[in-house]
Amino acid sequence: MRSDARPLAERNGGGRSSLAGALQGADNGAGQASPTLSEALADAPSSPGEALGPGTPLLEAVERVLTARLDRVGRAAKRVVASDATRARAVHKLRVAARRAEAGIRAFEGCLPPEFCTRVLESLRVVRRPAGRVRDADVQIEVFGAVRARAEGGRARASSYMIGRCERRRERWRARLLEAIGDQPREPWRTLAGEVGSALRSGEARARSGERYADAAHVALDRLLASAMAQAGADLREAEPLHDFRLSVKALRYGLEAYRPCLEPGLAGRLDLAMRGLQDRLGGVQDAASLAERVDKERVRLVEKGRKARTVSRLAALAERADRVRAQRLDVFLRWWGARGSSAELSELRRALAEPTALPEGAEMRGHGLTPAASGSPAELISAHERIAAIDIGTNTVRLVAAEVWPDRRYRIIGERRLTPRLGEGLGSTGTLTDEAVERTLDAVTELTSEARRLGVTRLLTVATAATRDAANGSVFLDRAAARAGVEVRVIDPAEEGRLAYLSAAGAFGLGVDAATVVDLGGGSAELSAVRRGMLDWVRSAPIGAVRLTERFGGGERVRQETYVAMREHVEAAVGTLVEGLPVPIDATVGSGGSFTMVAKIVRGLRGQSFGGNGASPVHGMPVHRDEVSSVLALLRETPVASRSSIRGLSASRAEIALAGVLVIERVMSALGAQRVIVNARGMRDGLLLEMMGWTPGVEPSPPSVFVEG
Repeated sequence: MRSDARPLAERNGGGRSSLAGALQGADNGAGQASPTLSEALADAPSSPGEALGPGTPLLEAVERVLTARLDRVGRAAKRVVASDATRARAVHKLRVAARRAEAGIRAFEGCLPPEFCTRVLESLRVVRRPAGRVRDADVQIEVFGAVRARAEGGRARASSYMIGRCERRRERWRARLLEAIGDQPREPWRTLAGEVGSALRSGEARARSGERYADAAHVALDRLLASAMAQAGADLREAEPLHDFRLSVKALRYGLEAYRPCLEPGLAGRLDLAMRGLQDRLGGVQDAASLAERVDKERVRLVEKGRKARTVSRLAALAERADRVRAQRLDVFLRWWGARGSSAELSELRRALAEPTALPEGAEMRGHGLTPAASGSPAELISAHERIAAIDIGTNTVRLVAAEVWPDRRYRIIGERRLTPRLGEGLGSTGTLTDEAVERTLDAVTELTSEARRLGVTRLLTVATAATRDAANGSVFLDRAAARAGVEVRVIDPAEEGRLAYLSAAGAFGLGVDAATVVDLGGGSAELSAVRRGMLDWVRSAPIGAVRLTERFGGGERVRQETYVAMREHVEAAVGTLVEGLPVPIDATVGSGGSFTMVAKIVRGLRGQSFGGNGASPVHGMPVHRDEVSSVLALLRETPVASRSSIRGLSASRAEIALAGVLVIERVMSALGAQRVIVNARGMRDGLLLEMMGWTPGVEPSPPSVFVEG
C-alpha cells in the first residue's frame, strides 16, 4: 500500500519540504516550498508475496521473503552502477532495499543459523552505510539549495559554502559505494539469495518444519510492538531516547511489512499509514538535528584552522537557526504525540495479537489485550494488576523502572526513565554533596516520582547508593527528598548493592555454573558478587566508581601518561582486593551498570551494528570480549572529551567519565581471567523489582518472567 504522497509539510508540518523554509524564515504556505526528496523518492515497497498467507509453512514463507528481498538489493545495486552520476533516486532505492533485507533477516533470525545471519547482515552493512551517507548528503544539498534560492546575504552565502562541502563529501562516499558494489553488482546477492533455502534446512537452523507463518508473526510482532511501546514511555525530549524510539518504530514498520500476509488486510493498511506518518514526524526532527550538527561541525573545523571569521560567523548563525528549527519540531511532535500520536493504532495491533480474529485459529496467542488510557500515551495502559516501581539514586544517574505484576508471576515493564543530575559531582574533593548537585537530583527525583504516580504505581521503593552513603551531608539530602518529592529514600550499603545486582543477574541468566561473578560498576563504587552454583556466596566493594576516579585522576581531556599509570595502578590495587581468593578463571562473568552498557554500545558501533529496533536494550545479554574492551579503552585514551561525541554508542552524559569506567572493566576482566563478560542492561533496578516481588533464587525454581522487555 502506497502512503499519502503529499509533501510531508502538508501532512504533519515536520517533513523535509518545510525545513528549508524554516531555516530561512519564510512562510511555508502552498507554493513556496521547493520539491522534496521525500516526495521525489517515494517508493512504497510491495508486500513480500501475494500468495503467502497465515497458514503458509514457515520455512517456505521465510525462504520466499528473504530470497526476494536479497535479490531486490542486487537489482538496486545494478541500477546504481548504471545511473548517471549515481542519481539520488537510485541510491535511495538501494538503501531502502538493503534496510528491508536487513529487517527481514532480523524478523526471521529465530529461524536461521546465527552464522548465516551474521554473514548476510555484514554484507548488507557494507553497501547500506555508504548509500546512507550519499543519501544524507543529497538531502542536505537539496535543503541548502532551497535556502540559498530564497535567502539573501550571509545566510545565502553560508548555504553555498555548505553545498560545496556536502558535494565533496557525497563524492567521497559515492566512490566508496561503487567500490562496495563491485563490477558484478547482482552476483553476490543472487548467491546469498540462493543460500537461504539450504540455510533454513541445515542442522544449525532453528525453525521447525511444522511451524506456520502466523506462529512466527505472533512472536516477532509482539516483541517489536513491546519495544516500540516501551521506548514511547522514555523521555522523548532527550536525543538518545528519541532516536531509539524512531528506530523501534522503523523496526516495527518493517516487521509489519514482513508479516503483512498474516494480518487482516484492513488492519495492515491502517497500521502501514500510521507507522509511515509517525516515521515522517520523527524524521523531520532528525533531519533538522542532523543539519544543525553538520553546520556546527564545519564551523568548528574552520575555527580550528583559523579560517575567515566572517564565514565562521555565517555558519554559526545558520547552525543556530537549524537548532531552533529542531527544537520547534520536537515541541510540535511531543504535543502531537501526547495528544494522540499513533497510540490508537499500536493498541489496535496489541488487541489484534490477543484475539483470534487477526491471526488464524491455532496460532500461539502472546498478546495481552491492553487498551490506552485517556491521554493516549502508549505508556499509560489501563490495568487491574498491581503496579510497582523502583527509583535508584546513584552517583551519576537517577533511574526509574515501573512494572505491572500479574498473578501468574509474570511482569511487564511499563515505563523507564534515566536522568543524569550527577549527585556525586565534587564529592571526591570536598566530601560533601554540593548545593547545585543536590538541587539537580531533587528535581530529578521529584520528576520521576510524579512519573511513577502517573503510571498508576501503588508501591514505590526509592534507594540511594554510594554518593548519599559517603557524603557528610547525605542525611540532609534525604530530608530534603522527603520534603520535596514526598518519598522516603533508603540508603543501601555495598553488600546490598551487590546482592541486588546478583538478584537481577540470576533472574536474567540463571548463573547455574560452578563459579560466576557479578560486577556492578556505578559512579561511586564497584561491587563484585561471588556466585557458586547459582547461589550468592559473598559481596565485596571498592571505591572505584567511574565518577569518583574521574574526579581524582581526570579523564575529560587526554590524560597524561603518568596520570593514567597512577589511575591504573590505583584500580589494579583495588581490584586485587575484590578478586582475592576467587578461582581463576571464572566460568561466567556478568556486568551491570552504565559503564558496561556504554562499552557494549561502543563495541556495537565498532562492529557496525545498530543500537535499537529489536528490543528496548540492544545490549542486554550481549557478550563483550576482553580484546574489544581493550580496543575501546585505547580509543578513549586517544580521544579528548570534546571529540568523543564522534564515537558511536557514547552518549554526551558519559563522555567525561567513560575512560575511568572502561579501565575498571578491563582490569576486572584481566584479574578474573575472563575472556568475555555478559552485559546485564537491566542492572540493579531489576533486582529491586524482584526484591519487591519476593523472589528468592534457589528457593523458587524460576524467577518471575518479563513478558514485555522494557
